[in-house]
Amino acid sequence: MKYRKTKITAIATAASFIALVGYAIFFCVRNEQVRNDWSDWTSHLSGPPTSWQGPSNELQRFSASLPNKNTELYGYQNSAGDVVIPPRFSPCAERFYDGLAWVWDPAAERSGYINPDGSWAIIVNGSTHTSFIGGMGEFQVIGEDGFPKYGYVNRQGKEVVPPIYRTATWYVDGYVLVGRRTWIGMITDKIALELGGFPNTCLDTRLVILNQSGQEAQLPERVKSSD
Repeated sequence: MKYRKTKITAIATAASFIALVGYAIFFCVRNEQVRNDWSDWTSHLSGPPTSWQGPSNELQRFSASLPNKNTELYGYQNSAGDVVIPPRFSPCAERFYDGLAWVWDPAAERSGYINPDGSWAIIVNGSTHTSFIGGMGEFQVIGEDGFPKYGYVNRQGKEVVPPIYRTATWYVDGYVLVGRRTWIGMITDKIALELGGFPNTCLDTRLVILNQSGQEAQLPERVKSSD
């Protein structure tokens, strides 16, 4: 009887291990498929947004050092060199895209997007360091684990995607690729904080596609133009 119980336990353990390995393989294959679908969706782009979407106006960033302080702030000037927005940001975007530039205002302790006249268009929860691309602006907050979590706001400043994603990209033609941390990823993150580094695995993050409503979605087939 004891031998039979031991055999049943061994079989159950082996079956559980095989099921776990099978799920891990399925998870990684699925992630790779989502990644490949995203690569196909963005294959018409020649590079990052700065290469496929031109700036929406002629304002350019310039820097100025504060008197008697080892601090450099940034503002914006037009093509003639006239100051349009006095230096008060650090850091901030080099150029405006989609009529907005991401900035951090250290005096006001605010981060978000400004209009070409220097007024605030969107103030985000946390901070942003990404240009407003594809009709959406990425922002990030620091989670309790010490790692950033990403979300998105739309042109009206509404938080469409809450900051719950561990990885993020730009919106392209209405869709974005993001990754949500799994429990395995949370463990590897903790190890990385303690040891100063840890190899990533395909099980760390679940990749998903979101639409502009912030909902998980399937990428539609692109309509190929005929020659």
